[in-house]
Amino acid sequence: MKNLKYVIMLIALTMVNCAFAKAETKNSSCIETLVTDWSGTWDTSFGQVILNQKNQYVVGTYRELGAIRSLTTMGTAFYGEFDNNGRVGYFKWIKSGDSFTGTWGWTVSHEQGAWNGTKTTDAAQNYIKGKWTTTYGELDFINSKTGIMVAHYGNNGGMVWGKMNHTTGIFTGKYRRKLGAVNETCSFIFKNTTFQGKFNNRAYGSWNGHRKTANISTAAAASSTVGNSNNILKFKITLNTFKCNKSDNLRNREIGSMNIFFRLQNKNGSYETSDESSLSNPCYNGYCKLYRDNNPNRYAVGTNTDVQNYLVFEYQESDYKKSYIDFQFSEEYPGIQRVKEENEIYLPQILDFLTGKTNASDYPLVSGHNGRRRIPNTHNSFWLETVGNKRYARGYSDVKEVNKGKIAFGYHYTIELVD
Repeated sequence: MKNLKYVIMLIALTMVNCAFAKAETKNSSCIETLVTDWSGTWDTSFGQVILNQKNQYVVGTYRELGAIRSLTTMGTAFYGEFDNNGRVGYFKWIKSGDSFTGTWGWTVSHEQGAWNGTKTTDAAQNYIKGKWTTTYGELDFINSKTGIMVAHYGNNGGMVWGKMNHTTGIFTGKYRRKLGAVNETCSFIFKNTTFQGKFNNRAYGSWNGHRKTANISTAAAASSTVGNSNNILKFKITLNTFKCNKSDNLRNREIGSMNIFFRLQNKNGSYETSDESSLSNPCYNGYCKLYRDNNPNRYAVGTNTDVQNYLVFEYQESDYKKSYIDFQFSEEYPGIQRVKEENEIYLPQILDFLTGKTNASDYPLVSGHNGRRRIPNTHNSFWLETVGNKRYARGYSDVKEVNKGKIAFGYHYTIELVD
């Protein structure tokens, strides 16, 4: 009852401040006048806090101890409650630039002392982070590395919070339907891109969900889903550079023509053509070219050839099994030699990373390869990177002339999801 009275008091205070703001600014949008953005990662007096704001409502994680939930935000002020291993406390933070000062307490008077913080680089999170479509609307999760999870639920201050057991994949926690509503219990069993959930005394299956694509930050991507067997994704493969690593000719130059191709195989064993390319008419006989030059060139050892050609394919998880990159070099003289490699890349494993089902840390480092990681069922190794809200798999491969091994080339390429 004390908590409810505190919420009512803060809502009333918000209404008074809102009316005052409208009168002073002649602005009918109180939220625009009063709300400050709290989203991001903060180093605070009591450890790391990760916050996510939706309209005037804020949810967050507090170390491994529990969740943070807003009771109200007014201008630069943020009133909220936090969990500390099951015990609920209260705070008031005042934001100034990229820092805040505040107080906290086990009661609403915040009598325990100061709680200050500074904004820092966004913290790494687990793969559940992001938007999920569910039986009862969308959930927008934070999934801290400590296992604490929180989410916005609806548009009226509804929230979900609790902790994930990453061994069992089971989340247990509480939720409220809107600001000021009673707290109720819930539990979700996560498996890859779906969860089976329940609430209160219902059975599992009464609150289910599936994950939206988190890799692409555009509005179009936000409406697409991953994990549905009929879901179609678009991925882009770009040949960044290649270079001659070893030559059997004088003056460290290899003379010949270069061909680099990509093949995408579906479940029927046939090959798909590219929907979009930086090259005109790139596909023929089941191959789509990333680079092709039948006129002999002199490729100097150690010199990169910048390419940046790309292909875009549609991908449906239920249809495609394998993809291949073929690297070919044909020496002009004496005679014709062919340096050819077929790299079988199991695309679903890469898409697991690109769509957020897995993290880079889930794959083993390849010793002596500058941070590249080995993805199961692939011959290549990859740098698995996240830049902003988007993920990239950057691959490197090399190929040697089969008979004598005196000719060697290497190439870099990037795989990503696109709209």
